[in-house]
Amino acid sequence: MKSCGTCCSSAPSQTAWPLVVVVIVVAFEAAVLAASALWLTAYQLLGHRPHDPLDAWLVVIFAAAGAVALGLVWRGVRRHRRWARSPAVLTQLLTIPVGVNACADGVWWVGVPLLACGALGLIGLFAPSTTHAFVDD
Repeated sequence: MKSCGTCCSSAPSQTAWPLVVVVIVVAFEAAVLAASALWLTAYQLLGHRPHDPLDAWLVVIFAAAGAVALGLVWRGVRRHRRWARSPAVLTQLLTIPVGVNACADGVWWVGVPLLACGALGLIGLFAPSTTHAFVDD
């Protein structure tokens, strides 16, 4: 049976669900970093005077740079680019100790989502179907 190639395709989707989870997790992490950079900028511009303004602005710069970098990783993972897998794995590995420390310091509303993103991201990145998607393309 032939299909028109748009809405009535009879072929199953080529993207496995673990890869979809990874794409969502990396996009979420990039968006949260971008939002935190914007929030910290607004916080400082609206009158907050940190102890060390240089440090505060460096945090904003690093958060913005991280958001851009994760956005590029998200784009690479979404397009099944091999180079994107390593930075995606590294990001997920970094979220786990940060999430554990946040939970230990009583900031569970930050730590639990970090741990969930790290675990879901690693599970998705090391799933056999994800490996095949990166190797076959």
